[in-house]
Amino acid sequence: MVSEQELIALVGALYEAALDNDLWPRVLEQIADAIGTAQAAIASADREANIASIMAPRADPELVASWRDEWAFRDPFFFTGHRAPAGRRL
Repeated sequence: MVSEQELIALVGALYEAALDNDLWPRVLEQIADAIGTAQAAIASADREANIASIMAPRADPELVASWRDEWAFRDPFFFTGHRAPAGRRL
């Protein structure tokens, strides 16, 4: 369970990362730790431009590259998940 102080610090870290992109890997690690998971990631893909990007600081770099280069546009959850209402399970 995350304490109120830790949650406030995490929100502050999110705001700082919004201003400094170099902070995102550490913030993603903090998010993962706060929710008790091994990994947190940020991913984006533009089908029209055929560009995919992912930041997953704790993931194997080969896995990240494979997702970005080979699987991003075939990932059934990636393109359906962003259209789901907040809180809805896929």
